Amino acid sequence: MLIDLLLRSESTESFLRALTPLLTTRLLGERAEIPAAVTLLRARCPALHAASGPAARALDETGERFPEGPATTALRQQTMVRVGDARIDHRWPDYLAAAADHGILSVLVLPFELGDDAQGVLTLFSTRAHDFGPEMIESTGQPVRQASKVLRLAVRLARYRALEQDLRTALSTRTTIDLAVGILMAQNRCGQDEAVALLRRASQHRNVLLREVASEVVESFSRRPPRVHFDS
Repeated sequence: MLIDLLLRSESTESFLRALTPLLTTRLLGERAEIPAAVTLLRARCPALHAASGPAARALDETGERFPEGPATTALRQQTMVRVGDARIDHRWPDYLAAAADHGILSVLVLPFELGDDAQGVLTLFSTRAHDFGPEMIESTGQPVRQASKVLRLAVRLARYRALEQDLRTALSTRTTIDLAVGILMAQNRCGQDEAVALLRRASQHRNVLLREVASEVVESFSRRPPRVHFDS
């Protein structure tokens, strides 16, 4: 089911939004209304956040305001973190005081096993003190491991998609510039180096990207935007 969910998702962010309530239901069953949030960190990418509902979103945003808290500790140490009672736990006083102001007394943070690709956690919030007991925590192992495998695949797919887009952009840019150089060589009866210099001077003079200048040259010649062989 998780693989199907990933295949239906248009992006990693949309996958996280669908995964969060589904995983919460698997972990908590009838108590799936408990607020839950997922945080995903990837190299050279903005952090992604997903929540099971408005209450969880507000709690997750509260956590983002503080440099230290259960989620940041779980991410850094890659270990489960449990808060039994926010009123008497003193490990993250600012965060826990804010959580208690929202009526949250128990917090459970479960790390995903994502290897070197990324870091991620699922955070569960409860208005009951000592709500997440040993039996419940033990039961989370298999669902979280299953979710970790699919989430790791989602991260890799996103990286491959980004790489593909970068390659397409690079090839498109190179092709457009080459076409423009050929047109300028024919129009000005000049060599390749001189045509390239003309493009660069126009780019610098107008403070416009070289690719955009080249695209204008091609479009003015062919009366349509340049196309490359992998365009659909």
